[in-house]
Amino acid sequence: MIPPLSFGWAPRHNMLICSFAQIPPYTDMLNIMSDTVIYYAAKHRMDTMLLTLPDSRLDPASPTAGWDKIILLNHMLKFYETILWVDADSIIIDPAIDIRRELDPKCCLHIVAHHYGGKTVPNVGIMVISRKCETFEFLDAIWNHKEMHLHPWAENAAIMDLIGLDPRGFSCTWRGPSRFTAVTQYIDNRWNSIGLDPAEDPRIIHFAGVDKAQALESMKSHYKTFTSRFSKK
Repeated sequence: MIPPLSFGWAPRHNMLICSFAQIPPYTDMLNIMSDTVIYYAAKHRMDTMLLTLPDSRLDPASPTAGWDKIILLNHMLKFYETILWVDADSIIIDPAIDIRRELDPKCCLHIVAHHYGGKTVPNVGIMVISRKCETFEFLDAIWNHKEMHLHPWAENAAIMDLIGLDPRGFSCTWRGPSRFTAVTQYIDNRWNSIGLDPAEDPRIIHFAGVDKAQALESMKSHYKTFTSRFSKK
């Protein structure tokens, strides 16, 4: 069972953008990316929840902080129809398009699948989760996938396995559709552009698998560009 959270919330809109960071340098990254998220949310009438949780965990019993993401999403879906999760080591650089234009109303999960090294690798550092009849069952299945609790890709590995891609040994081989494959939709990699699979015109850059000191400097540069373009609009 996903551990419950007890706090209430008063939504202003029907969509939330959510992120958190618990340790440096992720807390520093969250501080940099926050203004870009707040700008994007205001432009497209969304709420934001950007939490700094220094040296604390939503569930200390789970092995890594990635699993806290599942706890928070499970709780906030009680208040919102749709949540855009953005990892703290990501930054919005093009706020023009409302991501809701990209969503399939039949699906509860939208993610980017990267293609590199002959593999297809879904990446849940940026994901949209919508409150459908299957959503809470899906979240429960992710949380209860104990085999993946110590996998280096953590909750990302659990989601891959549940939608039919084998993360064991990082093989990423396709095993065939599962009950959650039909409610998962891939979106363009402009929403989650990474170094191994960069988009030509990214909307969000995600510094996954990158040295975090270098990532922090790159984020600062992108932030300066963002503020020079959009701070007066």
